[in-house]
Order: sequence, then structure tokens, then C-alpha cells
Amino acid sequence: TEGNAFQWSFIAPHDMDNIISTIGGKKEQETRLDTLFTTSSQVDGEEASGDITGLIGQYAHGNEPSHHMAYLYNWTDSPWKGQERLDQIMQNFYTNAPDGIIGNEDCGQMSAWYVMSALGFYQIGPSDDRQSAYSCKRRYFRDLSKKQQCSQQIHQRG
Repeated sequence: TEGNAFQWSFIAPHDMDNIISTIGGKKEQETRLDTLFTTSSQVDGEEASGDITGLIGQYAHGNEPSHHMAYLYNWTDSPWKGQERLDQIMQNFYTNAPDGIIGNEDCGQMSAWYVMSALGFYQIGPSDDRQSAYSCKRRYFRDLSKKQQCSQQIHQRG
């Protein structure tokens, strides 16, 4: 109930390769994502969920099931479009005001999305080996280090 058919059509992050093949390929995936982000933001009907907030077209950043969608451009030939959308989301939907997070924080997901995206990566799907890998974007920090629980050090330089 926390979305509409347009938004839910991108909810198969565990199997993006097969979804893209089924819909007709990378170009069709890109067209559908472009439409998602550019179509009307109007959400109506008496069953429309109040959780659908932070709209860019029909992308609803205030609702966690949408969080992976801008990263899906990495499965197209135009990953730069995802970079633009991710920058737009981070710059417009997060502020340092008391109401600075669009939507419902739901146990930290909104903040976790921002932190992971600012670091330059986000896990698209949690289930299989390829999809559970992190999808990358341009990070906000020139240099960063992160120590894994397994004591492995990760260091990225600008």
C-alpha cells in the first residue's frame, strides 16, 4: 500500500538483469527510469498512501521502497543520469533543520541512505551475489577510510 503500480514496477532489485531482459533491454530500462523521474508528481485517489512524499515525478524518496531506483541507471548506458538524480535528492531532500529529512525515518533508513550515498555506494538488492554487490556513485568526500568488522581496511582516494 506504500506506493502505486508505477513505483512498484521497479521493485525487483534482486533480479535486475532478468527484469531488464524481460522489458526489452537497457534502453527500455533507461526510458522507464526517465519517465519515472519526469512524469507528473500528482498522486490521487482515496487509497493513496501518505507515505508517498519527496516526489520527483513518481519517484518517492520519502518512501523507502524507492531508494534504490536512481541507482538503477547503473544498469543502463547512461549512469550519469543516476548521478544527477542522486545529487538532486541529496541536495533537496536533506537539510540540517529539525524537519530536514523528507518522509518517515523508519528506524534510520532515510539517514542510512544519505550516509551510504554520500560515501559513494549503495546496496541495491540483498539476495544474490551480483545484486548484493554495492552500486557506486560519485562520492561527496575526496578521501575516506572505513574499517570493516572483519578488520579489513577500505580506503578510497579522490
